[in-house]
Amino acid sequence: MGRIEERFAQLRRRNKKAFIAFITAGDPNLQITRELILSFPSVGVDILELGVPFSDPLADGATIQSASERALSQSVSLLKILELTKQIDRKRRPPLVLFTYYNPVHKLGIERFVELSAKASIEGLIIPDLPLEEAEEVRKFLHRREMDLILLLAPTTKKERMKIICQHSQGFIYYISRLGTTGARDTLPSDLKEKIEEIRKIT
Repeated sequence: MGRIEERFAQLRRRNKKAFIAFITAGDPNLQITRELILSFPSVGVDILELGVPFSDPLADGATIQSASERALSQSVSLLKILELTKQIDRKRRPPLVLFTYYNPVHKLGIERFVELSAKASIEGLIIPDLPLEEAEEVRKFLHRREMDLILLLAPTTKKERMKIICQHSQGFIYYISRLGTTGARDTLPSDLKEKIEEIRKIT
């Protein structure tokens, strides 16, 4: 059982929900990112999604785009982020999920990326622009290192495809509650509870 699964098991025993936070690594700099990672357990963060800044973040709204721009202006890269997390004792921080577009992974090479991520004690991976049909090679290397590949579901995902994605996702399911880019909203979708119940029945 990986650390992400372990964390969910602990929460279930206590009848609690998971608080999964997100920050863009390197915004405003890597030193503050380090301090934030170490501070999160004290404020109840159960799992941390660590965003890798990218120059063309298609799925992200204005807030994360701006955070990526600030990080990139500090020359923050995937390798520098992995070097940072490698230096942090995993007992002092929540399980880390790296949130990255596929391009930085492809540039490093999948096998090398997974090896470096494992050495940096990354527990899981979200690649929003990697379709299920192309995820097998990534999943194969992650499986060897006992790391989770977290897959995404959208409101438009058909039931049969939803079943396949749920079968292949590890750690947890990332459900995109609204179509469009990420960002704050004034309201939640009226059918959100119904969609979550549907996913729960499958998982």
